Amino acid sequence: LTGKPGIGGLVGYTLEYWGRPHSQWTGTVVVKVRVNTRGRIIEAHCVGGTGGAYAHPSVRRYCEQETLKSAFSVPKNTTTEGVGTVTWRFVD
Repeated sequence: LTGKPGIGGLVGYTLEYWGRPHSQWTGTVVVKVRVNTRGRIIEAHCVGGTGGAYAHPSVRRYCEQETLKSAFSVPKNTTTEGVGTVTWRFVD
């Protein structure tokens, strides 16, 4: 299963590019992110989730790694870093 991203808490940000985590289990993995003023994710840590995908540490790590490969377009005149979440959904 390929993860599909959703974002939360980053008002005005658009997910421009995202990694492609895979899992054989369904569920979600929620990754807290810190985004710099250029839209690059500079920190990614798993903070929650559901189902088999979240239950497996290797899937959580993989989602963190793939999240770090992602990038956002940022609102104009952004001068501070953004903090929010990326939720990876693994469904049949």
